[in-house]
Amino acid sequence: TQSTWEFFGPGQPPPHPMNVNQLAPVGIALLLLLVGYLFFEMQALKASTGATVQGQHVLLASENLRQPPPAVSPVVQHAVAAAGGQKRQYMCKNAFVDCGSNRGDSIQKFLHPDKHGGVLADFFKTLHHDPKEWCVFGFEGNPFFNKTLEEMEIRDQDQAAHLEIHRQSVITANGGPISFYLDTVNAGAAFWGSSLLEHHWDVVKSNKVKVVAQGFNLGRFVYDRVDPAGTLIIKMDIEGAEYEVMRDLATSGMLCHKDEHGNNLFDYYNVEFHPIQLTADPNDKITPDRDSAMKALIWMMHTCGVKYSPSTD
Repeated sequence: TQSTWEFFGPGQPPPHPMNVNQLAPVGIALLLLLVGYLFFEMQALKASTGATVQGQHVLLASENLRQPPPAVSPVVQHAVAAAGGQKRQYMCKNAFVDCGSNRGDSIQKFLHPDKHGGVLADFFKTLHHDPKEWCVFGFEGNPFFNKTLEEMEIRDQDQAAHLEIHRQSVITANGGPISFYLDTVNAGAAFWGSSLLEHHWDVVKSNKVKVVAQGFNLGRFVYDRVDPAGTLIIKMDIEGAEYEVMRDLATSGMLCHKDEHGNNLFDYYNVEFHPIQLTADPNDKITPDRDSAMKALIWMMHTCGVKYSPSTD
């Protein structure tokens, strides 16, 4: 038993109830994450041709990947301290969080699944949910869609228990103001290549036009609002930044977080994994490092009891 605790630090319990047999896949998954990220860092440095790359915009290897997740996530520790021993009051029993809302298509599919087709709408149909019993949150960094999303938030407010669309805002690992790079060339595809990564090929083709967006840490955002006893669905399409955000969830312990009754905070995770080595070459679709990191994150979700599905819409 002592060796089990030592894996998470001297005298510390694991991030959720876990036996020795469960430790092996978690350890291997973390190791794969480390290997994938280290490999990516070398590839990114080669691709940068000597240019300085901002660490907050790309996925870099860091010392914390060599360490196991904390016994209790810092997000949870802060919330418990702030509550002063009082029982937490949750804003939402069930929630859908759309990370990378673009013009709001995924939000519309959640609110009106019977009016839409595609993989995501078909998944929503299987829930047999009443949107009026759900909170719906959206995040979009491109200010081109500010007016469209504002009008949608006002128009559809009565279609959900709560509808809140954060405009010129993005999901990040750290939160706070951050540079967001715009796709200005793909008007016919709703500027789908806008990204936190300045070396994304559509950003490069757009001459790296950027704005300042407000960043939100995903783990902190949902922990503060969503009851683990309910259902939380994440849809993530953030053009390469998913690796950094999900790495933060994994290493902070939030991805595996359960409440005192064993309920998962994260239930469903629909994510599009983009090429981790994003360059100006549109043919650079799959690289070994991307594949390794993707498999490690999928394995981690499976280990944590989070239901993963690929985003293809």
